Amino acid sequence: MAHLLAQLTPYTSASTGYLQRLQDAIVPTSPETLGEQPHVRGQLIEPLTLREEEILHLLAAGLSNQQIATRLVISLHTVKLHVKHILAKLTATNRTQAVTRARELHLL
Repeated sequence: MAHLLAQLTPYTSASTGYLQRLQDAIVPTSPETLGEQPHVRGQLIEPLTLREEEILHLLAAGLSNQQIATRLVISLHTVKLHVKHILAKLTATNRTQAVTRARELHLL
């Protein structure tokens, strides 16, 4: 959205101030607020729960869903549900991508 506003700003005249205020509201510009953006310095829009973090570490260790279920003494269905939530929170499409993104965010 901020990218679109930035492209639109040069083509407007009367509403430039309004567009700038919108852009400032969407994209923090001060160094203090840059660290508060999601996916910066390990922050997520919705943080992982403790159980999701535990399962993420086991995913990174290469364990299968069944191995995770056995180790944590939970059902396979519960593991799959946690993995689904982890993928969504990390905006990943598979386990490998989730682990990679978690490392980028210093969650692992």
